[in-house]
Amino acid sequence: MNTDGDEQKRAGQGSEAMADDQVLNDLEGEGRDGEVAAGWYSDPAHRSHARWHDGRHWTSTIAVDGAAATDPAGLEGIDSSMPVVLVPERRSLDRSERRAVKAGRRAVRDAERAHAVAIAAAERAVRDAEISRSNQLQIANTQLAEAESPSGKRIGEYRGVILHERTLTTPKGGTVWLRGCSADVESGGNLSMSHRPTLTRLAAGGLLFGGIGMLGSLAAQKREVADKRELYLLIQTGEGGMVLQCPPDDGLIVRQFAMAINAYARDVDANNVERAAIAASSRAIIGRISADTSEVDTAMAAVERLRHDPTHLAAIERAKDEVLALESGHQHGD
Repeated sequence: MNTDGDEQKRAGQGSEAMADDQVLNDLEGEGRDGEVAAGWYSDPAHRSHARWHDGRHWTSTIAVDGAAATDPAGLEGIDSSMPVVLVPERRSLDRSERRAVKAGRRAVRDAERAHAVAIAAAERAVRDAEISRSNQLQIANTQLAEAESPSGKRIGEYRGVILHERTLTTPKGGTVWLRGCSADVESGGNLSMSHRPTLTRLAAGGLLFGGIGMLGSLAAQKREVADKRELYLLIQTGEGGMVLQCPPDDGLIVRQFAMAINAYARDVDANNVERAAIAASSRAIIGRISADTSEVDTAMAAVERLRHDPTHLAAIERAKDEVLALESGHQHGD
């Protein structure tokens, strides 16, 4: 008996010979002194057509489509007491049987794909839970930062003037408290006539923040006819004020900005109470979310259950067994 040749086949060098049923069956079942001759025998685990026996022990080398391969399951379910049976004679499959084998292999792929899709869906649920938790924490932290900020939440901006819940920031970067602030929008002529005392006082006291070049003439000259095309935003604070020239087409925008300044200046005390409540609520939410990981934990546990789900795994194994039976030319138990 040529055991050296058999060793070559086991190493994958005799894949063509393995496809020959005669070669697979030319081994004697028993050697001298009760030893088993090394060679290919029927796989006792029924995971392939044949499995290599080294003369003493079963190995993890199996025959797949006439070539040597490693059994992914290794020696699981196999022990040395299992009988050594010659590979049964195989006949060529007819057309219908070949179609059945092809369909069986497709069923294996479908079962494996269904398992993979179920796992992928569960993993997406984990990511969604993690993203949701992260977003909730981010929102709560943002609300807390705004509530605890001295200026409060940012409300809006117009031409470099930034309105917060408690402060105004000038175009030059100065900050004034909203308490006592007021805002008006006027045309150039109306501004010089209706607010002339205010402009004169602010200019004389050097209290204009971010003033414009023509303020001197606006404060000093009394116009007889109002210029309706020139538009100005006048903001007065407890410390001074500012005048900004606005594009004539900004009439609606600048008036809405002035209304917002007046509203937040009027409600500054009520807003302070609301901000304190928001800060307390945000801290409570952050503490609760940080301590509660149950949604993510549940999703992760579902992934692990699906990885080892007996229903999916059994479906895959049944499909593989059907293919093996068809390829072997006999049903298990025959």
